[in-house]
Amino acid sequence: MTSLIENTSLDGFLKNVNEKIFVPMIQRGYEWDEDRIEKFIDSLIKKIPVGLVLLYEHQENFQIYGRKFFEKFDENIEKEQYKYELNITKGTFLVFDGQQRIQSLYIALKGTYYEKYLYHNVFWIQSENSFNNVSFKFLKKDEEYFWEDSNLYIKFPTLIKIADKISNISVIKPRKQRIMEFKNVLNRLHINDIDNDQLENLYWYIKEHIEKTFYDTNTFKDLIKIQFVRQKELSELLETFARFNSGGLKLEKSDLMFAVLKMNWREIEDEMRQLSENTGISKDMLLKSLIITSGKSAKTEIYEAFKNLDQLKTNFEKSFKITIIQFVERLRDITPLTDRIMKKFNFLIPVIYFLYKNPRLLRNKKIKSYQGILKYILLIKYNSNLRSNTHLDNLINIIEQQENFDKFPYNEIEKYLLTSGVKTTIDEDSLNSDIILFFSIVQKSNWKPRFTGNTLHIDHIFPKGKVNLLPEGAESIIDTIWNKYVVFEGDNLSKHEVLPEKYFVGDREILINDYILPDDKKLLKTENFFECMSWRQGRLKKLFEQNLGIELQINSFIK
Repeated sequence: MTSLIENTSLDGFLKNVNEKIFVPMIQRGYEWDEDRIEKFIDSLIKKIPVGLVLLYEHQENFQIYGRKFFEKFDENIEKEQYKYELNITKGTFLVFDGQQRIQSLYIALKGTYYEKYLYHNVFWIQSENSFNNVSFKFLKKDEEYFWEDSNLYIKFPTLIKIADKISNISVIKPRKQRIMEFKNVLNRLHINDIDNDQLENLYWYIKEHIEKTFYDTNTFKDLIKIQFVRQKELSELLETFARFNSGGLKLEKSDLMFAVLKMNWREIEDEMRQLSENTGISKDMLLKSLIITSGKSAKTEIYEAFKNLDQLKTNFEKSFKITIIQFVERLRDITPLTDRIMKKFNFLIPVIYFLYKNPRLLRNKKIKSYQGILKYILLIKYNSNLRSNTHLDNLINIIEQQENFDKFPYNEIEKYLLTSGVKTTIDEDSLNSDIILFFSIVQKSNWKPRFTGNTLHIDHIFPKGKVNLLPEGAESIIDTIWNKYVVFEGDNLSKHEVLPEKYFVGDREILINDYILPDDKKLLKTENFFECMSWRQGRLKKLFEQNLGIELQINSFIK
């Protein structure tokens, strides 16, 4: 069977797709955008090798599911692509590497990408810098061809049909007869406004670049190398997949775990994907949280988790999913930028574990009632570099050892963090490590920052370049959090070297409140730098403590 796939043309290989070649449940979803698809097909046509395709031939030593490749891809298919309903039978193949490329080819030849057809500029060779320019583009058209200046664009599936037809024209026939038969092929497809010179150029282009790419066996071998694996055990198969897809290193644990769990819980990845999209928490961290809330160690191995599949299923539906959703809602009560906190999600799992055991607390929307939890979250976010699963297990164990779950055991956790080298006070050095998060907390009732793409911008009230005009000692404060702000809508991205007494005038006076500055404009003068900073320090400290009920440890610098 392998020889039928290996010793064939690209066209022959693609005819086996969805007949003998399928996508396994352990693959990720289809992720390529149209620009990448266009460049990939362009590389094939220009005979640039595009790498290895790794196929697993199933022997029925274990049960595994897969799905077909899609002819069309759009928003609906994107949501449905994680459903694997096809039971893979003996002698069929699963794509271990090359899914994105095969899927891209299948879309290009069979269907559409978000309702767009792929068109090819068949006269790209005549253009300046032709080899470097991409000769394909997706368009929302349904014409067989169209002219754009001197470029002729033909729908790619139509072009393949033409190549197939002219491959049957005998090469021993006189040149003029072959061109005439080629013209008849075009006419039957209603492509009939090409002059004789262009007609001959097009004929030879299709022979050399389209027909050879898709119908010549040797060209296929030059462009794509097919390799096979035939592991008999599931564990070997998963290890091969993991190592091959990560350059010899294991993938994230969740990738392997999903591969195993989906054997008997086929909807798990779709469930986790939806929860991840709704909360912003990665699937890897969600799966780890699920395992830990189900009573297992952070070090739990893949197959050990699989043995407790029924418990994982029950916990996910009964309590885990709602715990995660409500936890993120509480984080949103702290800051609109929850992703900045959840970057440390691995060590937020103890909070998830506690709330999972005490679901009543999540129904309380008063943030200050979470005081111990909030302080732990901010310590982890601002001060902690803990990484190991041993630390994580120890923190979970502290929570587990208390007699009941009415109160988060912050004092015991604080002692552990201290012995682990974590600073247990939140001070200005802590806050300065994520200025944007700090201002989103203190300004959450008036949070209207200016985005450029997904970027937020930070500026100085008193410009660093003007420090020589400020009182002696200002250089130690000018680059701290007290002299910074997140740029709001309606303001310039940077005020450059303009001093505040000249900047916050006229239309910009409204920004004084937005940037938490004193109403007394005398404090914005250079000679009053320390008084302004002291006022702002006190105001920011008060807002932080009012919003979260957590005391900031700061040193006054008033002169």
